[in-house]
Amino acid sequence: MPVAEPAERAIIRDRIVASVDATLRAQQSVLMDDDVTAGEVRGQVRDIVNDTLLALADEADLGVFDPSAIVQRVQAGIASANIGRSRAGHDVHPSDSLSAASALFDLALPRLIEALGDVTFTAPTAIAVARALHHCIMARVASASVGYVDVLLERLSVAQTEERMRVSRELHDRVAHGIAASLQRVNLGITAARTSTDDGIQMFTMATGLLEQALDDTREIALELRQTVGNNVLDDAVRDFLGDAASAGSTTAVHTEGIPRQIPAGVGEEVFLIIREALRNAVAHAKAAHIDVTFTWTAHNVAIEIHDDGIGFDPFQVRTESMGLLTMRERADVIGADMTITSKTGEGTSITLTVPSRNGTR
Repeated sequence: MPVAEPAERAIIRDRIVASVDATLRAQQSVLMDDDVTAGEVRGQVRDIVNDTLLALADEADLGVFDPSAIVQRVQAGIASANIGRSRAGHDVHPSDSLSAASALFDLALPRLIEALGDVTFTAPTAIAVARALHHCIMARVASASVGYVDVLLERLSVAQTEERMRVSRELHDRVAHGIAASLQRVNLGITAARTSTDDGIQMFTMATGLLEQALDDTREIALELRQTVGNNVLDDAVRDFLGDAASAGSTTAVHTEGIPRQIPAGVGEEVFLIIREALRNAVAHAKAAHIDVTFTWTAHNVAIEIHDDGIGFDPFQVRTESMGLLTMRERADVIGADMTITSKTGEGTSITLTVPSRNGTR
């Protein structure tokens, strides 16, 4: 069917690109926060408009328009999947991309109808243009979604692997070491008993103490693995955890500001694990005497600050993998949360985790 000439189509396309760009900037969309994502948006808009115009040009009768041909035409699977991965890499939530797609549809539809040139405007014509535009947009959204999810699954896999490695280290360094040391004392006790010396009783007593410590460590690790948020709000889940796993030599206070809400199980469990790791680091590495955990609930997010009075460290000198920071950051990335760490040698450490409400606080 007759559509505007190539030169006119280019003008229409460029106007739509400019309109979408200006609209997203006016809306302060995160897609416009850096040149990379902004450039990707403009490129996607150009491709979508071009594909829509070409699809319309191929149709002799818009009244019997078949959108399935568009899906076959749009050979953007790899490119869109890569853009989905890029969105995840820049911590852009899918809701932001869908908002941009909605803006594109609203801005492009009337201009694309203008591109039909001499075609008499009718309801079937408008519907056909809308369907063509819709399918060109969704063909890319579907592919980009796959790329986005792939990145999240990769991050989740890394976080799970790090957690398994942590449990493995705990079992090796605490439980296995204690059992090995106790066995050594038992063997020494047996040798001493054969020579009828008093050293045997001392060795068996030491072995008993080491085995009791290994048993306590095993129970502590098992308790940590069982702890979940469940149906509790995060504040109460952390209080329950602290009540079951009190640490000698340190005290922890939990404070709540605002009205706590439940958040989706997947998000809540990841946040809980981040908090747990931060508390463990404060006791085991920072040697903190007191820790404050503050939950601040607002309509837009929940911010959790974990502050300790420990020895602190220089964030620019510590290895990324140290003190479980890598695991914590990976978990934060998976749920789209922001995590900041402020610390100075001798002045304690503050970790702030901000979970946006778009992740499902309700």
